[in-house]
Amino acid sequence: MKTLKLLTLGIFVLSIFNCSKDDDNDAVAVQPEPTILEKISYRWNIVTVEDPSSGIQIPLNTCEKRTYYQFSLTGEAIVELFNEDDDNNCISNGVVNGTYELIQVDGENEVLITSDSGDETSKIISITETELILEQQGFGIRHLIFRRR
Repeated sequence: MKTLKLLTLGIFVLSIFNCSKDDDNDAVAVQPEPTILEKISYRWNIVTVEDPSSGIQIPLNTCEKRTYYQFSLTGEAIVELFNEDDDNNCISNGVVNGTYELIQVDGENEVLITSDSGDETSKIISITETELILEQQGFGIRHLIFRRR
């Protein structure tokens, strides 16, 4: 009987000490996943263009790879396209300043760029912290693949 009382007392004392620690204070705060707006709000340089139906990548020269899209958190957009002229000089086709909106069309995320030149809508195929893939239509469907600068 004495052993039973000591065993019961021991279990009671151990349970009191085990419950006294607050494990919640040791929890690490989990950072929320950045929103599309937070991910897109950078300067993005083009690295390649791909035909999505065949998977064939269209090679870009060093000059064309200077092309960039830049998006701000406040909705401003800057686009600058580069090409080589007939003498193989790298030239800017000009800087297009405008605004952009992130929109949903048929459940897909898209970016609508509005400028004096008109509107351009591109479907966001994927976006990570370092890569942006936009689908554009015009002379066929193509994927523009960008890296964050």
